[in-house]
Amino acid sequence: MASNSLFSSTSPMLYWGEAFYFTFCAPYTVVKCQQVPSPKPHQPEEQEVRAPLQQHGASSQRGLVHTDSPNFLCSILPQHWRCNKTLPRAFTVVALGNDVPDGVVVTVMAGNDDNCSAELRNATTTMKQGYAHFNDLRFIGRSGRGKTFTLSINVLTSPPQIATVHRAIKITVDGPRLPRPDRRSFPSSLWSNESSFLGQVTSLTSSFTSAPRLHHLP
Repeated sequence: MASNSLFSSTSPMLYWGEAFYFTFCAPYTVVKCQQVPSPKPHQPEEQEVRAPLQQHGASSQRGLVHTDSPNFLCSILPQHWRCNKTLPRAFTVVALGNDVPDGVVVTVMAGNDDNCSAELRNATTTMKQGYAHFNDLRFIGRSGRGKTFTLSINVLTSPPQIATVHRAIKITVDGPRLPRPDRRSFPSSLWSNESSFLGQVTSLTSSFTSAPRLHHLP
């Protein structure tokens, strides 16, 4: 007599679903019931996420500093420099984004309260592959005694972008000077015997001085 049971067949039978699959090796016996893992969306690996950050960190190690704009970095300038003198390294502006195409003009300006627009030389260049190299940038104008220049980097995109570096560099006529010798750096014995040495010199000079002659009136 025919049976209406689903498991009446003696032959192995497989059933596949969207999320589960069942394996039957014998009648009335369920061997395995396992969920089929669904494919996960692609997630960026940790190296892919850290790559821009590592590149950004490497830029700061190559002698670049941040500006007040998050889109630009620039070379480190010396704290004190002589006017009309070549910088120790070429001044460079780095664009971090992709919104600055090649050929865009980049200019540099400097100023402070005493000299609002200092004279510069070779202060214009163009952007190429995210870098703007200034060939022999020179500061002609002076910042004044005890004062520094604020640097303004103008990237002539549409609209223009401006990056500022405060207290960027100090420019004077003579540039940085060597420190003056400190009197306290000499051995103390040289100055402790100063009074005795002066006393000996005084006694020697007094010995050569003739005694005053007294004249008696008649």
